[in-house]
Amino acid sequence: MLNARISGTVLAVALMGGGPALAEKYEQNFDFRIAGIKAGEVSIKGETGANGYVADARVTSTGLIGRIADFYYVGTSRGAITGGGRPVPKLFEVTSRSPRAERETRIEFEGGTPVSVSVEPPRSTSPDPASQAGTLDPISAGFAVLKDGPVEGICNKQVDIFDGSRRSRIALAPARESGGDLVCDGRYTRLEGEENTFSSSDYGFQIVYSEDGGYARLQRIETKTKFGAATVERR
Repeated sequence: MLNARISGTVLAVALMGGGPALAEKYEQNFDFRIAGIKAGEVSIKGETGANGYVADARVTSTGLIGRIADFYYVGTSRGAITGGGRPVPKLFEVTSRSPRAERETRIEFEGGTPVSVSVEPPRSTSPDPASQAGTLDPISAGFAVLKDGPVEGICNKQVDIFDGSRRSRIALAPARESGGDLVCDGRYTRLEGEENTFSSSDYGFQIVYSEDGGYARLQRIETKTKFGAATVERR
């Protein structure tokens, strides 16, 4: 349930600057809840180095909600990192399942533009890949934002995302302080392609960071749904 909204929000928010200067590996794990009930788990693994980055993402359903509406999203992205820290994808591969269908997606990029796109089974409509220059795939975007980093490198960003079937946009307002945390108010907008199964084409969300000595650590992502508050919270 709500696979499109939650996995899209988790994996699609991008941080445009402040990339790591040295080789680095990390892993982060999150629990996904709807109205306080655990519905799934999210894991992000990444590695950066002189040759670029590779990132793995997994979103799986659990518990009662998982039995009612089983879903998963398992994929990998790899690419280069610019001098300013922005990821530039080269290859994106994912297997996903929702109540609508199970799909295999593969996108090859050259110079930041998709040059080969395979989505099986295909959707009823999708954007022209040639017009998606400068977009990020969802895992590259999630890899960038779900890393901890300096406070000055978070929020106040906008990125367009292409997943082979849709083009969407994530916009983050400047960070604000709230109860000792830093909060980024964000908005997701679907720009092109087939509508998501369980979510609207436009909705707001919040990303909450803790802050210690000028360093920000992501804690949770929050959004509202017709089933109640949905959160993705770091373990």
